Amino acid sequence: MADQPDASGISWRELAAREEGQLHLPGSRAVEEVGYDEGQGWGFDGLQKSAMYQSHWTVDAEADEMEEWFRQRLTARGWELHSSRRGSVDAPGEADFYRKGAAHFVLRVWRENGTTHYDITFSDTSPPTS
Repeated sequence: MADQPDASGISWRELAAREEGQLHLPGSRAVEEVGYDEGQGWGFDGLQKSAMYQSHWTVDAEADEMEEWFRQRLTARGWELHSSRRGSVDAPGEADFYRKGAAHFVLRVWRENGTTHYDITFSDTSPPTS
């Protein structure tokens, strides 16, 4: 996680404090959180420069129940479901990808050792200055 936020950009803590960063299915147990400030760089190649907040949770719920719960709350806040990916033998788990302006919200759900896990990845970029 970033220790020194870029004064000119969004910090991961700002994202975590937003309504979307606070979303988690009732009864969920927090596992881990990770964040990067805008401009710091993240992703497998470090080229994503948006601010990013990710939280990992476990819960006693089915994937379709969780996806619907998040879909209702996000679309009510103006988010659009951009695409979905459903698991296969080669890529287990499911993911829903949402957009709202420059912001992105990804919900990933998977089963591991009989437990349902999910994480949210919420990213956003500062508006351009003129």
